[in-house]
Amino acid sequence: MKSKKNFHSLPLASISLVLFMALVLFTASATSAAAENLTVHFIDVGQGDSILVQYGDKDMLIDAGERGTGDDVAEYIERKDITSLDYVVATHPHADHIGGMSDILKTFPMGQFLDSGYPHTSGTYEYMLETIDSNNIPFTTVKRGDKIDFASGIVVEVLNPGSSYFTDDLNQNSVVLKITDGSVSFLFMGDAGAEAEDAITRDGYNVDADVLKVGHHGSRTSSGEIFISAVSPVVSVIEVGEGNGYGHPHPEALGTLQKTSTVYRTDIDGTVTVTTDGSVFRVTTENTKITDSTVLSESPTETPTQTLTETPPETPTETPTETPTQTPTEIPTEETDDTGSTSSGGRSHRSSSGGGSTGGSLEPQKNVEFKDTAQVFIPNERPVYFNFTNDVTVIDYINFESKKTVGKTTAIAENLKNKSALVPELPEGIVYKSFNVWIGNGGYGNSDNILNAVISFKVEKGWIQENEIDPSSIVLYKYDDEMEDWIKLPVNLTNEDNQSIHFTANVPGYFSFVITGEKGKRSKPPAETSTISTISNVEDNASTSASKAAEGNERTPGFGIISGAVCLFCISLLRIKER
Repeated sequence: MKSKKNFHSLPLASISLVLFMALVLFTASATSAAAENLTVHFIDVGQGDSILVQYGDKDMLIDAGERGTGDDVAEYIERKDITSLDYVVATHPHADHIGGMSDILKTFPMGQFLDSGYPHTSGTYEYMLETIDSNNIPFTTVKRGDKIDFASGIVVEVLNPGSSYFTDDLNQNSVVLKITDGSVSFLFMGDAGAEAEDAITRDGYNVDADVLKVGHHGSRTSSGEIFISAVSPVVSVIEVGEGNGYGHPHPEALGTLQKTSTVYRTDIDGTVTVTTDGSVFRVTTENTKITDSTVLSESPTETPTQTLTETPPETPTETPTETPTQTPTEIPTEETDDTGSTSSGGRSHRSSSGGGSTGGSLEPQKNVEFKDTAQVFIPNERPVYFNFTNDVTVIDYINFESKKTVGKTTAIAENLKNKSALVPELPEGIVYKSFNVWIGNGGYGNSDNILNAVISFKVEKGWIQENEIDPSSIVLYKYDDEMEDWIKLPVNLTNEDNQSIHFTANVPGYFSFVITGEKGKRSKPPAETSTISTISNVEDNASTSASKAAEGNERTPGFGIISGAVCLFCISLLRIKER
């Protein structure tokens, strides 16, 4: 009774204040935890490089674009509420990477400036060094094998330059960084070319990465097939200027990159932002359709909102007094800086098709209409989820449970122009699409090694209406190699949008498939179809940590529950006091 009396004697305002402070501390803690994502901004600076890396309260800038873009980069950084930089990296002294650096050095206090150490005599480089000296900024040269103490839990490795420099080649001596957060890695190549790529792999360094900043703006002098195969990126980002006189990116480099990855370009997509919680990542772009990408079995359940609404001004804001960079009047065959150092150039545009045959496709390429790829890690005792984001084939996603752990694995979906050249006659019915699915380079995507496999595919409403197809008659066939016949697979209608109806089917292994339908009384799809709350049991069980990362910045977990509890508790105290 005594303790109860003392409790009644406590001022209600004091009790409420304590509870409110506890709620505030919980909210701040949860918000801080949600914000601990690694975010990399590939800033659109035209024909040049500038990359902002953020993690918690730590910030790093890699390069600052051409002369005249430094103010734009500084404004972009300030819009992220950044007032100082922990590290600034100059990958190499070419003007399209350090031309705007002096503006950055004058604007932001910084902890450390990192440089390749390769000497250069251009006015731009000397002006940058003078600015570093006059502002008393700590200056360090880095070499292969160094590690940068950027942030707790984030591994930053220097892969280039080596202990000895390449002779008379600024590009090959570029600083190359690999940044790893959990199971997600980024590789930043600067302008490093084939010689540097060979040296890095020859020295035994692991270049496997999920996101690749493509070397030398997509020039044919970089992104060699062997090196890109070792990197096996899911996403490749090319920082390049629209209509640049050097012809970047080259078709040779694009073809190599598109075999294994989705390619983003700042001249087309604008600034590209990649955010990861260490297990999955998502990509947003400034100008074009937003795309989600994952590297583990989880899949985002929400499409992230566009993060940029502003376009950096194109008019240069400052012209240094040093010797200006040569302005090409014709399409040059070589890239030049203000001292005449050279490297070759070229030009192309991105294709909507990935191309190539990663994963072992045997289909004649002339019979492939579109190809899409996805990559994931196959972990122990977790569902595997391949999410196809390019929207060029009939496949939405593939998921299954694997009996074997095989690391990073590629899935390829091919829309065929005709039936597969590798199978005999088509099954009965009106054919909508023929397509192939290939999983992995090691053959682990076969019926012996997968469980509960599901394919989600879509059928255009226009085709259904035009051919007077009964939607309930749509089925999926899979070709059975052993039986040498087509197996009919029951399907489930799962969703519809303005353009398509989406289905899922359980499948025994992967290879050649055909979607068919039959004419029926209904000439149009049903006016209403039920949308299932979970696309599949496997997807539902893969608790989508990417969704948590995307939602974490929008609302604090458990805030509503705790707020309600505090309110109810305060009301109870008030009633007790009034008695």
